[in-house]
Amino acid sequence: MNIQSDDNAASDKRVKIIETALELFVNQGLQQTSMAQISKVSKVAVGTIYHHFESKDQLVQEIYIHIKKSFGKATLFSESERKYTFKERFWIKMKSSYEFFALHPFYFLFDEMHNHSPLISKKLREEATKYYQESYDLINEGIEKDIFSSKHIHIIGPWVYNAISTLIKIKINNEIELPEEDLKDFIKMTWNGITSLHHSSEK
Repeated sequence: MNIQSDDNAASDKRVKIIETALELFVNQGLQQTSMAQISKVSKVAVGTIYHHFESKDQLVQEIYIHIKKSFGKATLFSESERKYTFKERFWIKMKSSYEFFALHPFYFLFDEMHNHSPLISKKLREEATKYYQESYDLINEGIEKDIFSSKHIHIIGPWVYNAISTLIKIKINNEIELPEEDLKDFIKMTWNGITSLHHSSEK
């Protein structure tokens, strides 16, 4: 018996369930999506789904964590990037964040729909922060170095997220690819909008 192969198969099924469910939840709503439909579309038996997720509520919560974990992994700095200037790292983080959600539009749409859902508890939100702690650390670094015009992470953080969110909505709603130069211009506008005047240049 190959235990590792069985574990990999179980993991693959779990991801298949999550990916199928989140698309159905986004396309037709949580209440309109049954576990039976998720089973039919994913081709994973209902019993197997309930083996991994005891309820639809838990499935929503696991999707939330899956998105945060995937985002954190995809946008993590490389060893060499960690040595870059603050401005360079800020630009890399914004670009990789945009590219992640552009590649996974259902992740973005699910997050927009359920980020403030009562199903996502405060405890779960706190647990999820570990997956994008690097982003928080970057913002805190900018605050500590007096690079940002505000000293409050709860102002800078949403400002940056909303900037990325705007780009993703433009892409999704208009079904267009954002040219590289336009992306650079947008990041530059965001940088100039949240940095202190004397830090607008390289830092």
